[in-house]
Amino acid sequence: MIEKKFSIHDVIASNGMKFLNRMKIYGFSFHCFKINSLELNKILEKLSDVDFAIEIWDVEKRDRQHLIFQETVRHFHNTVASAKSLVEHTRLFVDEYYLKNEKILSSYNQKVLYFFRIMVMPQ
Repeated sequence: MIEKKFSIHDVIASNGMKFLNRMKIYGFSFHCFKINSLELNKILEKLSDVDFAIEIWDVEKRDRQHLIFQETVRHFHNTVASAKSLVEHTRLFVDEYYLKNEKILSSYNQKVLYFFRIMVMPQ
């Protein structure tokens, strides 16, 4: 029996390594979205607190108001940007690994249609 030897280059170029790298990117995107949305929710909860709102609406605290709203907009932007990245990475992942499987692709497309077109539409 002839033993086949693999080099590190063979391993790096393998489909398995490509899959692992894609999963790392996807995991990083998910982590960014999760942390950004948690930070945004935290700041929005704070702004919803009546005592805090009364405190920051003091006319003499305009500089603090500006900083708070600037931070809120920054967190909102980061959450939207990370959501967009996560959606794009998910689409690339699905296209790369499930494009040939019509059953999974059809189910995925139905879920996308349901969540992003039907549920988001105003009632």
